[in-house]
Amino acid sequence: MDQVAVLSRVQPNHRLLLTGASAPGFVRRLLGRAARSSAESCADQNSSLGGIQLRWTSTRTINAPADRVFRAVADPEEFQNAIPGGSKVEYLTSNRTGVGTKFRSTRLMKGKPSTFEQEVTEFVPPERVRLVNVTHETVWDTTFSVRVDGGATVLTLTMDSQTDRFVARLMTRLIAGMVQKALDGDMDAVKAYCERQPPLSGGA
Repeated sequence: MDQVAVLSRVQPNHRLLLTGASAPGFVRRLLGRAARSSAESCADQNSSLGGIQLRWTSTRTINAPADRVFRAVADPEEFQNAIPGGSKVEYLTSNRTGVGTKFRSTRLMKGKPSTFEQEVTEFVPPERVRLVNVTHETVWDTTFSVRVDGGATVLTLTMDSQTDRFVARLMTRLIAGMVQKALDGDMDAVKAYCERQPPLSGGA
């Protein structure tokens, strides 16, 4: 979910891309760089509702029970405890778990707070949780999937971005590699967090 903080640092200056007489050639060069960056980060693209969708994935095998892993990614407060720079969670709905839960998270990025809102759209313990966020006219759709593999648990993060705005599409493609690196870092942190926590006494 760190993608929002990454994007917020890049997009405020996006209007500069389309100014000046040399803008068309400049944009073409940026698109070429973006395509190479997307390929290097294994981001997939396809057309949907007039927008371009980019997909990032990250998987970790965790030596912890499935319910422990699910709780770490499905509970907003626990997720903030697990990731670097995690801070506070403010709930925007009366419910704090399950489909329909909305919350605002604050995370420190290089010492500066970055705040974003998310909504839980799927909640299937201890198998899957899906969260949706809209930032800078881009929809960020994140799913954490959990499955048991022998004595370990496999956690897979799949994140899609979609927008019908040209500049937002361009900027998202340009930072595809940064987003992948941030997601991998969060997954490493979740793995380490789960492996040092005691098993849950009850269900997720």
